[in-house]
Amino acid sequence: SNNYGKNKQMAVVALKDSYLSYHLAPIIHELTHVIYPTAYSRTLREGLASYMQDELGEYGTVHNYGLNPHEICQNVILPLASNQNLIGFVGSMNFGKTTAIEQRSAFYVASLSFMTYLIDTYGIDISMKIYSGMDEDIYIIQTGKTLEGIRSDWLLYLKQYASNLSAES
Repeated sequence: SNNYGKNKQMAVVALKDSYLSYHLAPIIHELTHVIYPTAYSRTLREGLASYMQDELGEYGTVHNYGLNPHEICQNVILPLASNQNLIGFVGSMNFGKTTAIEQRSAFYVASLSFMTYLIDTYGIDISMKIYSGMDEDIYIIQTGKTLEGIRSDWLLYLKQYASNLSAES
């Protein structure tokens, strides 16, 4: 029988053994999905979960290993032409799944960088209102800027970001 009652829910979080073995288990990342399950933007959903893992976890996510996501975007993701289409969808409400592991990692790091930029620029309250928005008008309602305007500001921020990381490192 179900002992959870009418106002309670059970969540199952599955983690790969290798993540546990190498201390890379994204426990906080996955719990963030449980606590904040609804975001119409996949990039904001994964960006928030990755942000929480980086901020509160012992180690960063398996996609950035705790390294600064802005530096990875600036030096590794943005220079690759194959990632330009992906960058154009960051923050969008209609981004599908990525299949190639390179694109998947780039997607998670770009999502983390964008969400971190939103939180640092507009604060957690406005960022969470954007996160919960049902369409891209939420960007204008909360910031006075379109998604394209915020994405352009984020890309300019990345270009000007003082980085110690190089593509080689």
